[in-house]
Order: sequence, then C-alpha cells, then structure tokens
Amino acid sequence: MAYDVLQETTPSRSSKEYLKILKLAAEEGEVQVDDALRELLEGDKEAVIAVESIRELLAKLDTIGAGDDGGSGAGGPGQLRPVVRGGAAMSAGTDVCQP
Repeated sequence: MAYDVLQETTPSRSSKEYLKILKLAAEEGEVQVDDALRELLEGDKEAVIAVESIRELLAKLDTIGAGDDGGSGAGGPGQLRPVVRGGAAMSAGTDVCQP
C-alpha cells in the first residue's frame, strides 16, 4: 500500500523512502507504523508519505496514548499492548489469558 503511493508520488526515490519506512517499523514497531501509514493515507489526500511525516504522527499518537493511561507511557514504541480476543485480554507474546 505505501510503496504504491510512493511510486505514484515520488518515483525517483520511492525505493529508498520505503526502505527507511521499513527500518522505522523495525525500530518503532510494525503495528504503530502501519497505524500511522493508514492514518496518513486515509486522512489528507495531499499528505506526504515520508519517514519524517510518519515519525511526527507516531509522536502525536504516542502523546495521545500517554494521556489516556495517566502518563505511564504504556503502549508506546517497544511496549507490549494487550490483545483482546473473544472477551479475554491476552498479552502479546504470551500464552496466558486473563478474563
């Protein structure tokens, strides 16, 4: 999805920018970067898909998330978020389910 948009908007540097986005996903978390990309793609049609714009959006989303949980920073980059399936919360990366 992001690569296609990069190919359309900046074909001369789309591969390099996409590699930067993949590196950011490895550092900050695939889910967070995917969420930021979706927000950029679904929001302003004039939005520039670039690492800088994704970082800015991640910072905004992280700030909003920190405000929701009392400022503990849970759910930020590198943090595990609970996964809810069938009414039970399960921590990502574990096999333990808590109702």
